Amino acid sequence: MIIGTFKDPYNGLDRSSLVRFALDEARKIASAPFVAGSITVLNDAVKINSQEVEGRAVEAAPLEAHKRFIDIHIPISAPERFGWSPTEALTSVDKDYDESNDIIFFNDEPQIYFDIFPGQFVIFFPGDAHAPLIGEGTIRKLCVKIPV
Repeated sequence: MIIGTFKDPYNGLDRSSLVRFALDEARKIASAPFVAGSITVLNDAVKINSQEVEGRAVEAAPLEAHKRFIDIHIPISAPERFGWSPTEALTSVDKDYDESNDIIFFNDEPQIYFDIFPGQFVIFFPGDAHAPLIGEGTIRKLCVKIPV
């Protein structure tokens, strides 16, 4: 997991990385007027989802993980709270891995919670189970999917 800010988004990232490219594209979208939907860039390699979703309570946010994609979450309108645990520490699967949607859900409690604010982002790699969309009211955000 990496937490960063758009003031210095490339700290420690390889200059040629797909993550860096995706952050550049997401920054452009985040600074434009909000439009919900999904776009693909770089020959369909990177998918950027603009979402407008109601925040949920901590107990309503299960941990999820992915095997084939890196997720970058970027709140636009309000802070978003996340839960996090390494998948290797999890013991209770709620819903088995769905290969077509590249997602598995867990019953375990996150080891930590943290907040990300507009102008910041969090990158989750395979192995990072995360519980997104914790918050109050409507959350406008970007969720970027990058294949590994």
